[in-house]
Amino acid sequence: MLAAGPAGTTTWWNLDIVAHPEAPGIVLITAYDVTGQILASREAEDASAALVPIDSRLRLAQDAAGIGTWEWEASTNRQAWSPRQFRLYGLDPATSTPPTFREWNAFVVPEDRAIFLQTLARCEREREAFQYEFRIRRADNGDIRWLLSLGKVIETDSDGHATRILGVNLDITDRHAREDAMRANETRLRIASEAAGINPWEWDLATDAVVWGDGLEKALGLPVGGFAGTLEAFRALVYPDDVPHVEAGFRKAVTGEAAEYRATFRMVRADGTIRWTESRGALIRDDAGRAVRLVGMDYDITAQKASMDAVLEQESRLRQFIEHAPVGLAMFDTEMRCLAVSGRFMTEVGLAPASPEDLVGRRLRDVLPEIPSAWIAIPPSILAG
Repeated sequence: MLAAGPAGTTTWWNLDIVAHPEAPGIVLITAYDVTGQILASREAEDASAALVPIDSRLRLAQDAAGIGTWEWEASTNRQAWSPRQFRLYGLDPATSTPPTFREWNAFVVPEDRAIFLQTLARCEREREAFQYEFRIRRADNGDIRWLLSLGKVIETDSDGHATRILGVNLDITDRHAREDAMRANETRLRIASEAAGINPWEWDLATDAVVWGDGLEKALGLPVGGFAGTLEAFRALVYPDDVPHVEAGFRKAVTGEAAEYRATFRMVRADGTIRWTESRGALIRDDAGRAVRLVGMDYDITAQKASMDAVLEQESRLRQFIEHAPVGLAMFDTEMRCLAVSGRFMTEVGLAPASPEDLVGRRLRDVLPEIPSAWIAIPPSILAG
């Protein structure tokens, strides 16, 4: 019965009406206030009705995100799977039943089957949620897919072994494909950089930490991890006479005096030999415009430097030979432009006291116009064969 309570509140009562056993025509009425039970029952009904749309929304969200849920009962060795979990394995949820552990393990590629047992053992030992990645072969098309599994042991026996585990699976195949592509690109870049003698570096201006690519340690004969990763450690590897030049380049780049960092200098390898380096870098600023990092590339120019030095040495020897030859000598190109000339030649052709440098780069006819054209034509014809 519904009744009005104090201050206009509504109350519910349960009335029992029975005839008096010893007084005909008289009834006994017993009233019980059941307002609390009625309200509790209605709240339970409302909550139960609300669970249906909540569960629907949860399943919709899981399907949209590609998330499958699962539960494993150790006592029955059976699993409970959500519809999405079946689809992750290439199974039809309408016709398939959750597999046993042995049946599930058959989906996992052989190389990854030990991962679950290792993860479970660690989870039982540390009593923490677990996360691991593994590969399966789908039942419908045989495709290999990467899955991420997140779960937790929620019940254990007296020995601490898992008896009930809840978890979710997520297909991360696309992420692995992107990571594999990135690693492949990084490998190709590293191989190309090492072949070309190019290595990246970065200097943190606040901490003086210096990060090198692995190739620089190898190029300097250092073991992996042998570089201490500080500006001071880098400075110690620079040839002492070149340190001021390198630091001046840093200073100009950081202060903005130069548009970029650029320096050519020598470094000392672990075996004491010299490595010539051309280094270029750009300044990185934060949102406030403060200089925070200098990042750049290191180019090994040792071979080029050796070739250039060899050419300069040959040119020096040739000039010495021409200058000290017992006869007057001069070198001309096919257009009879002077490349090198001795003082004796200048004297013999009447060009003294002019110096040999006055003739280098000039055509012979411009210097000696009286020379017959036939003579001028002889050297080019010999060079032409």
